[in-house]
Amino acid sequence: MSEERKACKFCSMLVMEDKEVCPTHSVVECCGCGRGALWMARQGSYVCMNMDCDWRSSELPRYGELDFS
Repeated sequence: MSEERKACKFCSMLVMEDKEVCPTHSVVECCGCGRGALWMARQGSYVCMNMDCDWRSSELPRYGELDFS
């Protein structure tokens, strides 16, 4: 009854079978407003937790390239 392990979608860290991303990559900084964006497995993308922001991305934001202007 061993759980199947697989790698995170964005790095080589192993995650549980029912997860797509590791804890580090489950919440990222939103490229739209700078707040937290949560990985939504059902949608296959990050969705910003700020209700006024409609930013979505299926790719991991590059932290060094965030623009806060």
